[in-house]
Amino acid sequence: RLNLTSQSSLGYLDFHIDDKMHTKDPTRYQKLKRTTGSSVRMDNNNTLSWPFRLWIMKFRPFVGGRVTAYSQSTEDRGPNDGPPVGRLATSLGMDASTDFWRVYSTESKLFRINKLRHVITPDFRWEASPTVTKNADHLLQYEPLNTAPFGVQQDIGSAHTDGLDKYNSLVFGIRNRFQTRRGPPSQLRTVDLLDLDLEVHLLPSPPDGPEGDVIHYVGNAEGYLIPKKHSFLQPDIRAQLTDRLALTSERSEFNLDDFRFDFYNVGITFQNSPKWYQFLGYRFIRDTSATVLVSTNFTLREKWNLSVGEAYDFKPHTFTGGTKAAQSLGTSIVLGRRSHDFTGSLFLNFDVVNRNTSFGFNIMPVGIKRPVGRTFSSSFFAPTP
Repeated sequence: RLNLTSQSSLGYLDFHIDDKMHTKDPTRYQKLKRTTGSSVRMDNNNTLSWPFRLWIMKFRPFVGGRVTAYSQSTEDRGPNDGPPVGRLATSLGMDASTDFWRVYSTESKLFRINKLRHVITPDFRWEASPTVTKNADHLLQYEPLNTAPFGVQQDIGSAHTDGLDKYNSLVFGIRNRFQTRRGPPSQLRTVDLLDLDLEVHLLPSPPDGPEGDVIHYVGNAEGYLIPKKHSFLQPDIRAQLTDRLALTSERSEFNLDDFRFDFYNVGITFQNSPKWYQFLGYRFIRDTSATVLVSTNFTLREKWNLSVGEAYDFKPHTFTGGTKAAQSLGTSIVLGRRSHDFTGSLFLNFDVVNRNTSFGFNIMPVGIKRPVGRTFSSSFFAPTP
């Protein structure tokens, strides 16, 4: 059967760089300043996919089209903003995967292992965006990385709309899951002990643009957003060390051209009780930051929960590559509620870097796809158990 998904947005956006902003690179500052302004933006993203099964393989080819229109642009920019402009971005690709498994008669009272099941899932993904009708340097840029307030969920599929570029990628991956059974004999449940995932992303090397005004981002019909950069290796580890302690390392990226990590993330979650857990994480971004994330989440009642988080950068860098003193990046307080029909949250965010305090709320009907985001995204301080 064919599956059609569609996502649309319409809004008035206003983003300016302060004339009094201090920088060691005034030339680059002026280029960045030209990519900011105000406009009305309409965005419509549609995807058509056809999942099917052939023998032991599962396939899912898809095609998509994304239309974005702006009331202003950077083209022929003088004293006033540029003329209205539109952009079409097409995408296509295919996913393929299969599963193999084996059960081992392994018993351990120390590690509470009651037989061990090993599931292997090799997968392949090809993604391409062959057509993008407008260069991102001609569009106003509203969505740089990490724009969401700390503690606020962000739909990555709708982010970075302005910087899309042509894209071609091959991804080869293999996932290993180790599972066991726990609980009383009449109520045995399956528990994931260890996940070891490895993906190789083969991307074309980024060409050096004539301007370099904006960072180009690429996205396919499924909403995956990846900065256009060198090929990389992505290892993910999720280990349930005990019933209360879990180790997670996700979205780390090892640059296959420079042969070193561009991103590295690791964190530990401790479950005090079914209603209370803490998270301690470390996020490294090469030549940018080395941040410690701390949060706690407490279930107040059956449908209410409270989360408090803090992010502290020990090695912050400026946009021009200089270093700054260690500083807090932000503090968040989030009050969430679940019901049969919707999930919602109220958030209070203190953004130390941008000297901004914000308050807001979001509501999501039950059944709508959850916004993409994991432990180390700027949108989340800690995973939900």
